[in-house]
Order: sequence, then C-alpha cells, then structure tokens
Amino acid sequence: VTGKAVGKDAALGKLTYPGLYGLEESLRLCQEIGRETAALARSLPAGSLWDFDLRESLAALPEFLTHRVA
Repeated sequence: VTGKAVGKDAALGKLTYPGLYGLEESLRLCQEIGRETAALARSLPAGSLWDFDLRESLAALPEFLTHRVA
C-alpha cells in the first residue's frame, strides 16, 4: 500500500527498485538488507546509549518498514 497514486514515480521518470529489479527481486533484496541491518543493530555495544531496548528497537525497524501500510 502506498501513500500516492500507483505508477506516479514511473510517470515522473523516477527509478525505483521494483522498476529496476522487478517486485520479487526487490522484496528479496529488502529482506536481505533488513536481516543484515538487524544483525548490525543487535551487535552494537551495550551501555547507556545502546541499551538492550534500543538495540532491539533498531533491529525491529527493517521488518516494520518493509511491512508497514501507509
């Protein structure tokens, strides 16, 4: 679900991942990057700034962004 008209980017000549790679490959890339990002977030050092809750929140962000409904 998008917050704008379907095809608007294409009509404006904007390059998108689905336009370049196709929907299936775009979803695969998104999932791969999301897994890598979550792993990096979980590897942040513990401490006053990077406490467990913040690391887990950052790790959950890629999943949220790839499945959000606008």
